[in-house]
Amino acid sequence: MRVFLTGATGYMGGVVLEKLLRANVRVLGFARAARRGELVTSDGLEWLYGELDDANAIRFGARSTDATIHLAARHDENMERLDAAAVHAIADALRGSGKAFITTSASPVYGHTGLTPRDEREPVDEPYPGRLFRLEHDRLVAGLNAYGVRGVVLRPPFVYGRAGGFLVTLIDQAVKDGVARTIGDGSNRWSTVHVDDLASLYLLALFNDRAAGVYNAGSTDTASMREIADAITINVGNDITVGPWSEAQAVDRLGPLMPMMALEQRISSERAYSGLGWVPGDTTLLNDLIAGSYRESPLVSYSH
Repeated sequence: MRVFLTGATGYMGGVVLEKLLRANVRVLGFARAARRGELVTSDGLEWLYGELDDANAIRFGARSTDATIHLAARHDENMERLDAAAVHAIADALRGSGKAFITTSASPVYGHTGLTPRDEREPVDEPYPGRLFRLEHDRLVAGLNAYGVRGVVLRPPFVYGRAGGFLVTLIDQAVKDGVARTIGDGSNRWSTVHVDDLASLYLLALFNDRAAGVYNAGSTDTASMREIADAITINVGNDITVGPWSEAQAVDRLGPLMPMMALEQRISSERAYSGLGWVPGDTTLLNDLIAGSYRESPLVSYSH
């Protein structure tokens, strides 16, 4: 099998790439030409260069491989436009092919979940406004099953592990400001998933010909933003304190993604557990932050 993988140079995509190669899957990784000199090399790995809005390159990658996994994202003002360009190009290339198209969503599409874990059912009554575009793309990919494509959507919550992900942004902010921040009192909780467990789910979805539609991708572990802030103070030390800020202050300091950190994000991933045999590990976010990779390894920047 040969897989076209966007986001292969990112935080999540890099772990998926590693697991694909370890499973003897050949990979055509998609990367910007500017990164050519820093890309990893390996048996079974080739690179295709382009941007997410390069429809010709994206369609070539999808058509010339057996399945596509879309993990690439630009976390800036171009995110919606570029994700739309990539998703539509892949969908156009694969219609009627019988191939798999596995794309990446995120649990904030549900908006506030409340205290009852949210499953994948439709409709999503009050989606988070900043992720309406992703919900539309999810529905497009899931709907491709009617057009001869095995469309799969994975919706991870708070991703952590390997000293990377959004936790690095929060740690860096606390170090620079001397205060680990929450939005409001930080009592809102998030489901979580370790990046290695998430990568394993991509492979399960790839290899299971019956996998189709939307799957939440969280473990049973949850953590409140206050607990995360407290754990950052233990990780960093140096008299770091915990303090609140408003959504406006958070956006001003760390950008437009920050209001999502005030969401209640509890999800049920029973469909992935029972349908795909997914069994996440037992390394929790707080344990990894206090006494695991975030203490033992150099921090890596957030991207996927």
